[in-house]
Amino acid sequence: AFEFIWANYAKIDKATAKSYLYVYVRNKSIDFLRHQNTHEQYVQIYSELTKSYVETEYQEQDERMMHISKAMEKLTPHTRHILEECYIQRKKYQEVAEELNISVSAVRKHIDGSKKFLSPEIATEVQEALGADIAMAFDECIPYPADFDYAKESTLRTTRWAKRCLDIHTREDQSMFGIVQGGMYPELRKMSADQLTEMDFAGYGIGGLSVGEPKPLMYDILNQTTEHMPKNKARYLMGVGTPDCIVEAVNLGVDMFDCVFPTRVARNGTAMIPEGRLVVRNAAYAEDFRPIDERCGCYTCRNFSRAYIRHLF
Repeated sequence: AFEFIWANYAKIDKATAKSYLYVYVRNKSIDFLRHQNTHEQYVQIYSELTKSYVETEYQEQDERMMHISKAMEKLTPHTRHILEECYIQRKKYQEVAEELNISVSAVRKHIDGSKKFLSPEIATEVQEALGADIAMAFDECIPYPADFDYAKESTLRTTRWAKRCLDIHTREDQSMFGIVQGGMYPELRKMSADQLTEMDFAGYGIGGLSVGEPKPLMYDILNQTTEHMPKNKARYLMGVGTPDCIVEAVNLGVDMFDCVFPTRVARNGTAMIPEGRLVVRNAAYAEDFRPIDERCGCYTCRNFSRAYIRHLF
C-alpha cells in the first residue's frame, strides 16, 4: 500500500493525495496488531501515521513519506507484512482511525496555533477531570448545507463515537449526554435518536442546528427530532438561546439551552428584560437609579443601578 502511495503520489494533486492516503486496515489486521503490540504502542504508531497526513499538509511529499517511513520502522516485520494487505479507500479511513482509538479531529490551540488531536476517549477524560456535572459525548457537528451521503456518514460516526465515550466513562457523579445529529434530514435525525436511545444516556443533546439554516427549517427539523427522543430524559438544544428560539423550542419539547448570546450582548452593555433589550450604555440611563429589572432578585439587580452599571461601561 505504501509503495503504491510513493509511486503514485506525484501524479495527483495534494488535496486528492491527502484523501487517498487514508488507509483502512482490515479487521483481522487490527486484531493482529492488538495482540502483537501493546495498546499504547499501536496508538503511538498510528498516531504518527495520522499526523503525517495532517500536520505535514503543506510540506513537500518526500518529507511526508519520510515521516511515514520512520513510523513504519517501529512495526515488527510480521506486522508490516500484515499491513501490506491494506488497501486505499477514503471512506474507510474513519473506521480504522476509530478502531485504533485515533481521532482525525484536530483543534488549533489559541495560544500558538498548534494543532491538538481529540478523540472520544480524550474528550471524555478531560470532562471527567474537570468535574463537569454533565459530560457531552464526542460528536461531529454537520455544517449547513451538507449533502445526504456526507450527513449520513457523519451521523454514523457520531454514533460510534458516542458508544466509545460511554465505554470509557467512569464517574458515577457525572451524567453523560449523547448528541443527536443528522443534519437537515429527518430520516437521519430519527436514525440518530433511535441509535443513541438504545445506549441509554442520562440525557440527550440536539446538535447541528442554528448553523446557518433558515429558522423555519430549524424549527421543522427540531420538531421532527424531539418526537423521536425519550420523554423521560432531558433534551438539550445546543448552541441556541435567543429569546424567540427559547420560546419556540420549549413548545417543541426542549428542556435545556446554551448559547453565547446572553454574555455576548452583556459585554456590549445590553441586558434582556421582559420588555425586550435594555441598552444600558445609552445616555437615557445616566441618572436612572432603578435596577436592571425591578422584578428580579439576582445580586446585580438587588445591589446596583442602571446608572452605576452604565458608569462601569
